[in-house]
Amino acid sequence: MNNLHKKIRPITFVYIVLFALVGSYLVFRSFATSFSTSVEPENITISAPAHTINDSLASNGKAIQFTAASTGGSGMSGLHISGSSILNGSNQQMQMHGVNFSGFEYSCLTGDLNDGPIPPNIAEINGMKSWNVNSVRIPLNEDCWLGLHGIAATVSGANYQNAVAAFVNLLTTNNISVILNLHFNGDGNTKAVEQEPMADRAHSNDLWASIASKFKSNSAVMFEPYNEPHLNDVTVTGGTAWGCWKSGGCAVKGNNAGDGNFVVAGMQEMLNAIRGTGANNIVVITGEDWGADLSSWVANKPTDSINELAAGWHTYGDGLSCGSSACWNTTLASVITNAPILTTEIGQLPPQTSCAHDYIDQVMSWLDSHNQQGYYAWTWGPFSCGSDPALLSATDSNWTGIPSQTYGAGYKAHLLIRP
Repeated sequence: MNNLHKKIRPITFVYIVLFALVGSYLVFRSFATSFSTSVEPENITISAPAHTINDSLASNGKAIQFTAASTGGSGMSGLHISGSSILNGSNQQMQMHGVNFSGFEYSCLTGDLNDGPIPPNIAEINGMKSWNVNSVRIPLNEDCWLGLHGIAATVSGANYQNAVAAFVNLLTTNNISVILNLHFNGDGNTKAVEQEPMADRAHSNDLWASIASKFKSNSAVMFEPYNEPHLNDVTVTGGTAWGCWKSGGCAVKGNNAGDGNFVVAGMQEMLNAIRGTGANNIVVITGEDWGADLSSWVANKPTDSINELAAGWHTYGDGLSCGSSACWNTTLASVITNAPILTTEIGQLPPQTSCAHDYIDQVMSWLDSHNQQGYYAWTWGPFSCGSDPALLSATDSNWTGIPSQTYGAGYKAHLLIRP
């Protein structure tokens, strides 16, 4: 998603409501304590057996077999990849039941640190946990992190970094893993007010070296170098869309008014910047066409000496790539043989029914049935569900987990039957 929660794509979006779902089964969760930015969460041991769930509301009537526990052992610490699975430090398979926490990518542009409670608090975390949320994706602003282009010092540089670190600390201390994602950047010379077609070589590699250095000791944190590459939507000079996606070096024009041409940073060089700090964290490499296209992901997968890469996929059923089960059964199934898929944004946009959950139900059912590693709904906030896939009711001013109807209620119901 793009600035102020509105996706800038060649499609217009509206939202309406459908019927609410009721939840079913809760499973016990483990949580860790005593954590700092450079210290792992404390390990506790709670076992959970493999089991089968059959729920017609949340899984379209399909029985789904879960072959590994998602609680216990080392919880969310020690995250690593084995084949197409994400495991924790006790080698238990983990599925991420995630939400996006939008705000850090744009609020700093207007003098705030984020768009929710400042600072985020335990009431908000408890609200997430009441939904069975165990992972949060945090979109970031390149200029605010690096303190560039005249953004107020009170909300940029060290102050911004410390605010992000405090939120990460709060989440991981409560056994909730985190994805940090570069969401807003500029052309290298102008302020980062939205997402560009791809990361910029002027600053994005420096950004990831800085982020990785700060969080490399926390293995409950994953890195997603760029939110929604869409080089396929623009004129690429000196390369092809997928080639530049991987290797960078091509030139494109920025999306924002006043932007000039800039040299793209590719996924490989941003991964190299991360690994150059000694960080072994999982890195999520998101596909082309606003994250919706994984058709050439395997052929262009960056080289990672420690093989800790997941494929990032976004889907809203809005007419972009791979919005049907036919594509899931071919393209996604092929990717799964090479890497786990983390669906770091799901939601519903037209022509799907707005503020409903029928499309995301289909997506989650497919991913669950293929034992994939998680999904992150857009977005945890009390925004208008008539203009944004908002998980929380507009009345939930404290962000404590009152679901929107029926989008948020449907997503919550599905998470509550997950292990």
